Amino acid sequence: MIGAAASFIKLFSTRGVWSWLFMLVVTCLYIFATWVMFKNPVEFIDTIANVIGALFVIEGILILVFWRRRPGDFSNSSVMLINGFLALVLGIFALANSYAGIWFVGVLVGVDLLFSGFAVMSSGCICANKSCPTKK
Repeated sequence: MIGAAASFIKLFSTRGVWSWLFMLVVTCLYIFATWVMFKNPVEFIDTIANVIGALFVIEGILILVFWRRRPGDFSNSSVMLINGFLALVLGIFALANSYAGIWFVGVLVGVDLLFSGFAVMSSGCICANKSCPTKK
């Protein structure tokens, strides 16, 4: 609803026919998405669970690819490996159990954020100890 209101307000300050039509389409899409969300909230929650599951699977694959092709040898490589596998497994769980509700997805997001934060913090500690390849 907020996106629809903001894009509707921006519609009045948009110059050019194609830009104005684009903003009109975006505004209509926001209004339609809001209507669908309020009409079928349970299906919307299932959609969110599926999107988050897909994002976790993609995140896990990308982390594992980064871990495999990392520059140099970081001492946190085991943390990156665990984080990649965990994100991949959480994504598969979220896709397989999207019917379980938003609480299940919330727990999975919390676990993923904890492990991702731990991996980023361990990378920062390595860079602070001057073993970061970008530090001279």
